[in-house]
Amino acid sequence: MRARALLAAIAFAGVVRAQTQGSQLPKPNPQASQEFKILGGNLESTDGDTYVLTGAVRAQFKGYDIYADKLAFTRSTQIARLEGNGRLVGEGSEVFGDVVIVDFKNDTFQFEDGKARLSPEMLKGEAKDDVYLTAGSGGGTEANFTIRKGMFTTCDKLIPHSKFTVDSARVRPNKYVELRNARLEVLGHTIFGVPYLVIPLIEDGTRYLPDIGQSPDEGYYIKTRFSTPLPGESYFDTRVDYMTKLGPAFGLDYIYERDGLTGKIKAYTVSGADKFSTISATHQQDLGPGKLMFDANYQSHNYLTAPQSTLINTRAQYVLPWMSGNSRFSWYRVGSDRAGFSSLSQSFSFSDGHAWNKNFNTQLDANLARSESSSGTDSERFDLRFNSRMDLRTVTADLLYQRSIPVGGTAGFSSSTDRTPMLTLKTDSRRLFGADFGRVWPLQSEFSIGELADPASGGTLTRMDFNLGLNRTDTKGNSSLRWSGGFKQGIYSDDTAQYVLDYSLGWSYAFGRRSKLDIGYRNHRAFGFTPLSIDRTGRNDAFSVDLSYQLVPTLLLTARSGYDVLQADRGSVPWQQLWFQSAWNPSKSIVVKTSSTYDTFSQVWSNMRLDATYNVGDMRVGFGTRYDGRRSVWGSSSLLLQGLKFGRTTFSTALDWNGYTERFEAQHYSIIYDLHEAEMVLDFIDNNVGFRSGRQIALFFRLKAFPTRSPFGSGTRGQAIGGGTGIGG
Repeated sequence: MRARALLAAIAFAGVVRAQTQGSQLPKPNPQASQEFKILGGNLESTDGDTYVLTGAVRAQFKGYDIYADKLAFTRSTQIARLEGNGRLVGEGSEVFGDVVIVDFKNDTFQFEDGKARLSPEMLKGEAKDDVYLTAGSGGGTEANFTIRKGMFTTCDKLIPHSKFTVDSARVRPNKYVELRNARLEVLGHTIFGVPYLVIPLIEDGTRYLPDIGQSPDEGYYIKTRFSTPLPGESYFDTRVDYMTKLGPAFGLDYIYERDGLTGKIKAYTVSGADKFSTISATHQQDLGPGKLMFDANYQSHNYLTAPQSTLINTRAQYVLPWMSGNSRFSWYRVGSDRAGFSSLSQSFSFSDGHAWNKNFNTQLDANLARSESSSGTDSERFDLRFNSRMDLRTVTADLLYQRSIPVGGTAGFSSSTDRTPMLTLKTDSRRLFGADFGRVWPLQSEFSIGELADPASGGTLTRMDFNLGLNRTDTKGNSSLRWSGGFKQGIYSDDTAQYVLDYSLGWSYAFGRRSKLDIGYRNHRAFGFTPLSIDRTGRNDAFSVDLSYQLVPTLLLTARSGYDVLQADRGSVPWQQLWFQSAWNPSKSIVVKTSSTYDTFSQVWSNMRLDATYNVGDMRVGFGTRYDGRRSVWGSSSLLLQGLKFGRTTFSTALDWNGYTERFEAQHYSIIYDLHEAEMVLDFIDNNVGFRSGRQIALFFRLKAFPTRSPFGSGTRGQAIGGGTGIGG
């Protein structure tokens, strides 16, 4: 059983993140005046640049309504100071304060004894309902915002049922929020409090409350995390865990930041009978005119992913920007040692890309890669690729040089990707003869000449290739005719040649409201011989038929098949699979779909399925089942019942049944009890298949205004549970 106490504490990160936005203004109202406009109050003085108003002041500027007992506004700086019942109103959000200072030029504000109502639009998806925030004072910059004596709640009552309070909160957008003396109060009682808490805003899943539960790998466990501030912007987290199957575990996460330099070092070790250690580091800093980035990861006997292995991954990269592009130096190393077998791979690479002007650009990539293993395998290669492109008025020219070179005594090396070099010219009828001609005859052409690797001889051969294609659609009334054609000619220096013809014709006719008949034909065939595998192509000679027919306004029938002329010539079954579908939608709340496939070769209904959904209010019911005709078994069935309410209680379930194994692959149940602005949730999750399968029971409290992630409805592979027909359905 898992008990995750009061995860809503972490939701404060979302609120304060939006308030950084913290110092950013709410969204303006497009209906309000953009120019400074006085709508109420007494104009006490003006010196031409600064206005001072008193009384019941009301004004508008840049799409905001401004209210105060006293207002001082300076045009040149676009700074307004609101004193006494200050109120700034945007679209869907408001800021209140005894004193509010607004910088309209930089879109920031500060306040004293302030309040704010933050709408879901302002919180940018971090909330599903209004959030109410108060603070003794607040302000800062867009990169560093602080509030003091703060409180937030999602309850709209005069005396909130629950609220979070902090002595201070400092927000670094997209980095972290730092809370001091944070407390949660419910019905006037303090549920918990922490003296110091740092919540990363870029990392999902980090929990700063005790996590108690049970898993097949760890047994019963308790996991804790504590934050400790360091000088400047740095801090570290201490992790102390205990697992009945693995023993005690300790960890330290060090997060550091200085001007032009940031990073994180994480270490974690299990000191029980089955020892496990992991160390990871990320580092980024400005170095000269460029930026240096470094990542490393060490794992020894990771019981989750590699229990009998030692893995070391390292990567470094230096990016040097230029006016027309950038250069990149990279190094990558991967080493592993498992059960007496070890391997090592590493590479050094350099890339340089430039857009010299709007019509000419170049890209150079070079990579030296080496791999070796304890079994005696040892290889090293050098890959080089240079590409340049120039756009001219009537043609685009590409020059490509690509080469893979073995280094040392690498055995059995071959490369079919070499271009040493290749020149390609591309154009179309619009560029050659004008837009009017291009609309009537939409031709595309391409010519290339170059040296390519010949896998048969191990050397190179020269290929000249010409490709001409046309694709056009003509529509008249309800009828549409589409036709296309292609010709490709390849000539090779070993006295071989191949040309390919490709043409297709299609006709469609729409009738009724949603009915349509579509018939198509395609013929694709190569003549001659090519020594290059990349030029070899198959053969196609087939018709296709697709019919959609609306029998009644609520029922749409669809049928699809094809006729293969090649199979008929070979004496095989020419008709392709027959596919049928129906969609019945008698009302907005009911949708029923069926589909079936008839295998003409095996002469059996290979797959039949039914999917149905019913929506009424907040309740949704979904059912799906699939019948395997070849095995004569109902392969899978699933059910999703979500949002069934009994008073304040909501019940949901998701079930997946496997007809081949005759057992449930997943059973999910959720019971939610409504507490006004909060919910008490009991989840029962049982996944019988997939990575780390097992049973999980969670009882937790959450604020309804904040989106939360729940394992309900998701399997161990990330697949949806309930309401579908499973993999392959």
